Amino acid sequence: MKQFLIFILALLPMALMAQLKPLETQQSLGDYKNGGAHYADYRLVNTFDKKIVVLRVKPEERVSWRLSSKEVNPGDTLLLRLQMNPLKKGKLTQQVELYHTASLEPIVISLSGNFTELPQGRDQNCPDFTVKRDPKANDFTLKIIVQDAVTKQPVRLSTVTALKGGLQAGRLTVLNGFREETIPLGLYYWIVEAPGYEPWEAEQYVNRNNDTLFVQLNKKQPSLAVVEEPEQINETPIAAENETFTEDTVVLIAKNLKKEVVKKPEVVEDITVKTDEFGNELLDETLYKPNHVVFLIDVSSSMRNDGRMELLKASLVELMKPLRPIDRLSVVIYSSTAQVILEAVPVTKKDSIVAILSSLSASGLTKSNEGLDLAYGLAQSHFIDEGNNAVFLASDGEFRLKRGTQGDYPKIEANAAQHISTSCINIKGDAVNQDELKTIANTGGGTFLLIKNYRDAQRLLLNTVKLQSKK
Repeated sequence: MKQFLIFILALLPMALMAQLKPLETQQSLGDYKNGGAHYADYRLVNTFDKKIVVLRVKPEERVSWRLSSKEVNPGDTLLLRLQMNPLKKGKLTQQVELYHTASLEPIVISLSGNFTELPQGRDQNCPDFTVKRDPKANDFTLKIIVQDAVTKQPVRLSTVTALKGGLQAGRLTVLNGFREETIPLGLYYWIVEAPGYEPWEAEQYVNRNNDTLFVQLNKKQPSLAVVEEPEQINETPIAAENETFTEDTVVLIAKNLKKEVVKKPEVVEDITVKTDEFGNELLDETLYKPNHVVFLIDVSSSMRNDGRMELLKASLVELMKPLRPIDRLSVVIYSSTAQVILEAVPVTKKDSIVAILSSLSASGLTKSNEGLDLAYGLAQSHFIDEGNNAVFLASDGEFRLKRGTQGDYPKIEANAAQHISTSCINIKGDAVNQDELKTIANTGGGTFLLIKNYRDAQRLLLNTVKLQSKK
């Protein structure tokens, strides 16, 4: 007993800092029919600077499991495969608890499915990782209809973009107002654009029962309408998320973030533009200071509505593109509690960082005070001399601070005096909730950003960080 207590006490400092971050905590097999795979893979990333060891996996009854390894080194990814072996037909959700050396609390992971038939050989063990799940198991045919909102006539040459986890899951052209496309079921943020029309954006879950994306576009006002040439796009099919569930998959996803290469006018000087491994142009170190950007992100349940989390993730993904190895990124999330997800991570493994950002999900209440203290603590602990040290609060607007001399505003002022700015990102918030965020940004010597759509998500945050870090 004494030895066990010593072991637990030794884990405490590590448990307060370390993270074995699951990129998926809930997955669904959809409607299962006999002959299909009845397992799913989950990725867990070690965001700590020490090796983490899995101590125990505790499944519910009729769930078998397999690990790619019991140890995961810093920055590496562990794979957990779960298989459901039900004895009865119907809808079913089962959980697994994973215990590891970086925390006293287990990671809870769930798998669900609607079993219209029972798998054959229901006592079989979970297949090893040489067996690959069919990436098209959850595919169905989506009908895309794009009409003029007034005339109800088909709109020609519209472009449909699907976001998932802040990343482009696919981009398609709808020539004459109708198209059928085979895609995986799931929740997507859709952007539909056409020459002469206002863009349309919405979040919608699509599956075999909800198999139509019906869009009505409004024409631009005459004063705003311009003659637009149809955009030439390279179509990308809407692929299954994490088809092979390996680190290579995340790299491939990140490679799809490459910018369009535009020819620039020839110049006399010999200018070398640095790019990262994905072809993204990096910030010029002679023009921009090193950055330590701390994000305090509201992941309460209100951020699930109206595609807010998708737009925030898209903003973070765009910011990642030009950042350099000299830049650092920290992320604190808050809802009912606050938690450090990334601590001053150098922007070297962009693929792993993007995967973690894409996996953020919203639930719980809004309690921002604890998160604010954590964010400022990280900014102070990893302060970059002669650099841009910035905290960004991201919320739909419901960010409530303590007032008075012992409240939060003196903290914001004190950090600003120490060259740690505080900016606010409002994601589709209403005018009432914007006032508090504007006051915070003004007090903290930062900037207020209102992100209303995908175009805002692509440029506002990136432009703000560039402006703050300019020498």
